[in-house]
Amino acid sequence: MWKTRESEVILMMKRYISDQKLKNIVDYAYNNVPYYKDVIKPDNYKKFMENGNINYLPIMTRSDVSHNYEKMFSDGVVHSNLVWESTSGTSGIPLKIGKSNFERSKMALRLIKWRRNNFGIGLADNYAYFITIDMDIKFIHSNNVFYFSEIHLDDKSLELYYQTMIENNITWIYCTPSVINVFKDFMVRNKLQPILSLMYIELTGEYLSLAEKKVLSDFFNCRVAVQYGITEVWSVAQECKCGKLHLMEEDIFLEIGKGVIYVTSLESFLMPFIRYEVDDELIFGEACSCCSAYRTIEILKSRTQEYLYLGKDIRLSPILLRISINDLVSKNQAIGISQYQFIQYDINSIYCYVSYSNESWTDKEISALLYHEINRLYELPTNFQINIEKVLDFRERMSHGKIGYFLSKIGRDI
Repeated sequence: MWKTRESEVILMMKRYISDQKLKNIVDYAYNNVPYYKDVIKPDNYKKFMENGNINYLPIMTRSDVSHNYEKMFSDGVVHSNLVWESTSGTSGIPLKIGKSNFERSKMALRLIKWRRNNFGIGLADNYAYFITIDMDIKFIHSNNVFYFSEIHLDDKSLELYYQTMIENNITWIYCTPSVINVFKDFMVRNKLQPILSLMYIELTGEYLSLAEKKVLSDFFNCRVAVQYGITEVWSVAQECKCGKLHLMEEDIFLEIGKGVIYVTSLESFLMPFIRYEVDDELIFGEACSCCSAYRTIEILKSRTQEYLYLGKDIRLSPILLRISINDLVSKNQAIGISQYQFIQYDINSIYCYVSYSNESWTDKEISALLYHEINRLYELPTNFQINIEKVLDFRERMSHGKIGYFLSKIGRDI
């Protein structure tokens, strides 16, 4: 009885703190961020601050951010002082999202505590983090973190990653489901021994079913948990030791609508995201038996795992496609590429649909450049085709302002 009463009091305190944080971020954005100064009406701001009803505030879409990018930052912010991350580019050219080291540290500390309390992962434990590094760098070691390139996933690179994990007693791994599956395929194909020091794998960025999670857990002989989040606001929900996703309510305010969700970051002041529309489908879940007072959520629809096939024997993360065309865009700005989408219909070719403004360029010329950029990351089979096709209007391909930079029309049971 006392435990039940204690948990209710903790829950009420957390709700109060979350409500106060929501008012703080809205008040700050309204007074300091040009975009919100424009879109939040004074009367609605006053009503929200009086009663906390978030419906007085406008919804923000991915398109709103891209079209008002320079106005998204707090007055006087020094861009060189921010830490930059890039979105996946699902609506065209990726956006750069900036946070201060202080903002990142506050959110990271809560994730560190969560992993320790639920999975016994310590702050000093060696771990592998698959991330987009510089095009020409595969591996960086900093303190207890081993950064591996998620775009260099050829066998030679994977052998380096595997040996590094073995030699340094890696305790846990952080990556996407598609990357860990490519790594698993490599270990199976080469009959490699398990990584005995591995205790935990945290997966993010793509939907993972319970059956798929069990396969990975059985293969690596460790706990596998899911983090649900987006680059713009970081972690939205974390899986607990009981297997339920808990909303990170000290960092995120979440609204669930019909077929859409809105997230507000409670800790991002220099580049705020308030009522930001995300087209995944979630519902609030049942109470959990673990000690967390955070509410649970369930994912009904989210980004699914997609693989790039190079023939019938090799599957890769399509991240290398995104990196390659972004580098092509950066090096060849005269082409005027504004949006793109890759679709794979068969295992020996891929189509890249592109919107570009410079009529002096041909699809064949752009294809040759793209082939070169991809080949820098992974040597393509000689019979693999890169097909470029110009698209004048991407609106028919969009859903909630997104087009999905990679779609596979190949069955997952290939």
